[in-house]
Amino acid sequence: MLRARLVIADDHPLVLAGIRELIEQDVRFGVVGQAADPAALLEAVHAHQPDIVLTDYSMPAGQDTCDGFRLIARLRRVFPHIPVVVLTMITSPTMVEEMYRLGAFAVVTKASDPRELLSALSAARSGRGYRCSVSRRTSLVGLDAPPRRGLSPRELEVVRLFSNGERVSDIAYRLSRSRCTVSAQKRSAMRKLGARTDQELVVIGRSLAMLS
Repeated sequence: MLRARLVIADDHPLVLAGIRELIEQDVRFGVVGQAADPAALLEAVHAHQPDIVLTDYSMPAGQDTCDGFRLIARLRRVFPHIPVVVLTMITSPTMVEEMYRLGAFAVVTKASDPRELLSALSAARSGRGYRCSVSRRTSLVGLDAPPRRGLSPRELEVVRLFSNGERVSDIAYRLSRSRCTVSAQKRSAMRKLGARTDQELVVIGRSLAMLS
Protein backbone atom coordinates (compact mmCIF):
# COMPACT_ATOMS: atom_id res chain seq x y z
CA MET A 1 0.00 0.00 0.00
CA LEU A 2 1.42 3.36 -1.03
CA ARG A 3 1.69 5.95 1.69
CA ALA A 4 -0.18 9.21 1.25
CA ARG A 5 2.41 11.99 0.95
CA LEU A 6 1.96 14.99 3.26
CA VAL A 7 3.39 18.47 3.59
CA ILE A 8 2.86 19.75 7.14
CA ALA A 9 3.18 23.24 8.62
CA ASP A 10 3.25 24.79 12.08
CA ASP A 11 5.28 27.70 13.45
CA HIS A 12 6.13 25.89 16.71
CA PRO A 13 9.07 23.47 16.23
CA LEU A 14 8.00 21.10 19.02
CA VAL A 15 4.44 20.93 17.72
CA LEU A 16 5.71 20.32 14.21
CA ALA A 17 8.00 17.53 15.43
CA GLY A 18 5.16 15.93 17.38
CA ILE A 19 2.81 16.05 14.40
CA ARG A 20 5.44 14.49 12.16
CA GLU A 21 6.12 11.69 14.64
CA LEU A 22 2.40 10.95 15.02
CA ILE A 23 1.84 10.83 11.27
CA GLU A 24 4.87 8.71 10.44
CA GLN A 25 3.92 6.08 13.02
CA ASP A 26 0.98 5.31 10.77
CA VAL A 27 1.91 3.19 7.75
CA ARG A 28 -0.70 4.98 5.63
CA PHE A 29 1.13 8.32 5.68
CA GLY A 30 4.54 9.82 5.05
CA VAL A 31 5.80 13.38 5.44
CA VAL A 32 7.66 14.68 2.39
CA GLY A 33 8.02 18.30 3.44
CA GLN A 34 7.43 20.69 6.31
CA ALA A 35 7.28 24.44 6.85
CA ALA A 36 7.07 27.01 9.62
CA ASP A 37 5.49 29.92 7.75
CA PRO A 38 3.03 30.47 4.90
CA ALA A 39 5.62 31.29 2.23
CA ALA A 40 7.64 28.17 3.02
CA LEU A 41 4.45 26.10 3.03
CA LEU A 42 3.47 27.26 -0.45
CA GLU A 43 7.00 26.55 -1.71
CA ALA A 44 6.98 23.07 -0.18
CA VAL A 45 3.59 22.22 -1.67
CA HIS A 46 4.74 23.44 -5.08
CA ALA A 47 7.99 21.44 -4.84
CA HIS A 48 6.56 18.16 -3.52
CA GLN A 49 2.99 18.14 -4.90
CA PRO A 50 1.76 16.12 -1.90
CA ASP A 51 -1.46 14.17 -1.59
CA ILE A 52 -2.54 16.15 1.50
CA VAL A 53 -1.60 19.46 3.13
CA LEU A 54 -1.83 19.66 6.92
CA THR A 55 -1.40 23.21 8.20
CA ASP A 56 -1.78 25.31 11.30
CA TYR A 57 -4.46 27.98 10.92
CA SER A 58 -2.27 30.99 11.67
CA MET A 59 1.50 31.28 11.35
CA PRO A 60 3.84 34.29 11.52
CA ALA A 61 5.09 35.82 8.30
CA GLY A 62 7.87 38.26 9.03
CA GLN A 63 6.61 40.68 11.66
CA ASP A 64 2.97 39.87 10.96
CA THR A 65 0.65 36.93 11.43
CA CYS A 66 -0.66 35.41 8.26
CA ASP A 67 -4.42 35.43 8.18
CA GLY A 68 -5.55 31.82 8.17
CA PHE A 69 -8.51 32.52 5.93
CA ARG A 70 -6.26 33.94 3.21
CA LEU A 71 -3.87 31.00 3.57
CA ILE A 72 -6.66 28.42 3.14
CA ALA A 73 -8.13 30.30 0.19
CA ARG A 74 -4.75 30.60 -1.53
CA LEU A 75 -3.90 26.93 -1.06
CA ARG A 76 -7.23 25.94 -2.56
CA ARG A 77 -6.86 28.38 -5.44
CA VAL A 78 -3.29 27.42 -6.37
CA PHE A 79 -3.56 23.68 -5.57
CA PRO A 80 -7.27 22.85 -6.05
CA HIS A 81 -6.61 19.11 -6.31
CA ILE A 82 -4.89 18.85 -2.90
CA PRO A 83 -7.13 18.54 0.20
CA VAL A 84 -6.24 20.91 3.03
CA VAL A 85 -6.63 19.75 6.63
CA VAL A 86 -6.45 22.60 9.14
CA LEU A 87 -5.08 22.17 12.66
CA THR A 88 -6.09 24.97 15.02
CA MET A 89 -6.80 26.13 18.56
CA ILE A 90 -9.96 27.85 17.31
CA THR A 91 -13.30 26.34 18.34
CA SER A 92 -15.62 29.22 17.41
CA PRO A 93 -18.43 27.70 15.31
CA THR A 94 -18.52 30.71 12.99
CA MET A 95 -14.77 30.60 12.42
CA VAL A 96 -14.77 26.85 11.78
CA GLU A 97 -17.63 27.13 9.29
CA GLU A 98 -15.79 29.89 7.43
CA MET A 99 -12.75 27.63 7.08
CA TYR A 100 -14.96 24.98 5.51
CA ARG A 101 -16.58 27.56 3.24
CA LEU A 102 -13.14 28.58 1.97
CA GLY A 103 -12.35 24.99 1.05
CA ALA A 104 -10.78 23.27 4.06
CA PHE A 105 -11.35 19.51 3.80
CA ALA A 106 -11.36 19.11 7.59
CA VAL A 107 -10.76 21.28 10.66
CA VAL A 108 -9.18 19.57 13.68
CA THR A 109 -8.56 21.32 16.99
CA LYS A 110 -5.23 20.92 18.73
CA ALA A 111 -7.11 19.76 21.81
CA SER A 112 -8.53 16.77 19.91
CA ASP A 113 -7.54 13.16 20.45
CA PRO A 114 -4.68 12.33 18.04
CA ARG A 115 -6.89 9.65 16.51
CA GLU A 116 -9.19 12.40 15.26
CA LEU A 117 -6.37 13.89 13.21
CA LEU A 118 -5.52 10.48 11.75
CA SER A 119 -9.19 9.91 10.92
CA ALA A 120 -9.34 13.24 9.09
CA LEU A 121 -6.17 12.42 7.16
CA SER A 122 -7.53 8.98 6.30
CA ALA A 123 -10.71 10.55 4.93
CA ALA A 124 -8.68 13.04 2.89
CA ARG A 125 -6.58 10.18 1.54
CA SER A 126 -9.63 8.24 0.39
CA GLY A 127 -11.61 11.27 -0.76
CA ARG A 128 -14.61 10.59 1.44
CA GLY A 129 -16.35 13.35 3.37
CA TYR A 130 -15.42 13.94 7.00
CA ARG A 131 -16.48 16.25 9.81
CA CYS A 132 -14.45 16.38 13.01
CA SER A 133 -16.13 16.52 16.41
CA VAL A 134 -15.73 20.31 16.68
CA SER A 135 -17.57 20.68 13.38
CA ARG A 136 -20.31 18.27 14.36
CA ARG A 137 -20.85 20.25 17.57
CA THR A 138 -21.15 23.38 15.45
CA SER A 139 -24.24 22.07 13.69
CA LEU A 140 -25.78 20.97 17.00
CA VAL A 141 -25.14 24.23 18.82
CA GLY A 142 -26.11 26.57 16.00
CA LEU A 143 -24.00 29.44 14.70
CA ASP A 144 -25.73 32.16 16.66
CA ALA A 145 -25.45 30.50 20.08
CA PRO A 146 -22.03 31.64 21.35
CA PRO A 147 -21.34 34.91 19.51
CA ARG A 148 -24.18 37.27 20.42
CA ARG A 149 -24.41 36.22 24.04
CA GLY A 150 -22.26 38.42 26.29
CA LEU A 151 -21.91 41.36 23.91
CA SER A 152 -23.24 44.65 25.19
CA PRO A 153 -25.50 46.63 22.83
CA ARG A 154 -22.69 49.13 22.26
CA GLU A 155 -20.17 46.41 21.50
CA LEU A 156 -22.61 44.79 19.10
CA GLU A 157 -23.09 48.09 17.30
CA VAL A 158 -19.32 48.60 16.99
CA VAL A 159 -18.92 45.08 15.56
CA ARG A 160 -21.76 45.67 13.08
CA LEU A 161 -20.29 48.95 11.81
CA PHE A 162 -16.74 47.59 11.71
CA SER A 163 -17.95 44.57 9.73
CA ASN A 164 -19.53 46.97 7.23
CA GLY A 165 -16.11 48.43 6.48
CA GLU A 166 -16.06 51.47 8.76
CA ARG A 167 -12.84 52.38 10.56
CA VAL A 168 -12.65 52.89 14.31
CA SER A 169 -12.34 56.66 13.80
CA ASP A 170 -15.43 56.66 11.55
CA ILE A 171 -17.41 54.69 14.11
CA ALA A 172 -16.34 57.04 16.90
CA TYR A 173 -17.53 60.04 14.88
CA ARG A 174 -20.81 58.37 13.93
CA LEU A 175 -21.62 57.32 17.50
CA SER A 176 -20.25 60.47 19.18
CA ARG A 177 -17.78 58.47 21.25
CA SER A 178 -14.06 58.86 21.69
CA ARG A 179 -11.74 56.79 19.53
CA CYS A 180 -10.31 55.21 22.70
CA THR A 181 -13.78 54.14 23.83
CA VAL A 182 -14.63 52.55 20.49
CA SER A 183 -11.23 50.81 20.37
CA ALA A 184 -11.81 49.40 23.85
CA GLN A 185 -15.29 48.18 22.87
CA LYS A 186 -13.87 46.56 19.74
CA ARG A 187 -11.16 44.78 21.74
CA SER A 188 -13.71 43.60 24.29
CA ALA A 189 -15.97 42.27 21.53
CA MET A 190 -13.04 40.45 19.89
CA ARG A 191 -12.19 38.78 23.19
CA LYS A 192 -15.78 37.67 23.79
CA LEU A 193 -16.20 36.39 20.23
CA GLY A 194 -12.84 34.63 20.11
CA ALA A 195 -11.64 36.73 17.14
CA ARG A 196 -7.86 37.13 16.97
CA THR A 197 -7.65 39.39 13.91
CA ASP A 198 -9.73 42.14 12.34
CA GLN A 199 -10.71 39.85 9.47
CA GLU A 200 -11.98 37.23 11.88
CA LEU A 201 -14.07 39.92 13.57
CA VAL A 202 -15.48 40.94 10.19
CA VAL A 203 -16.46 37.35 9.38
CA ILE A 204 -18.17 36.85 12.74
CA GLY A 205 -19.81 40.27 12.55
CA ARG A 206 -21.28 39.52 9.14
CA SER A 207 -22.56 36.18 10.43
CA LEU A 208 -24.24 37.98 13.32
CA ALA A 209 -25.90 40.34 10.85
CA MET A 210 -27.25 37.40 8.81
CA LEU A 211 -28.63 35.80 11.97
CA SER A 212 -30.35 38.97 13.21
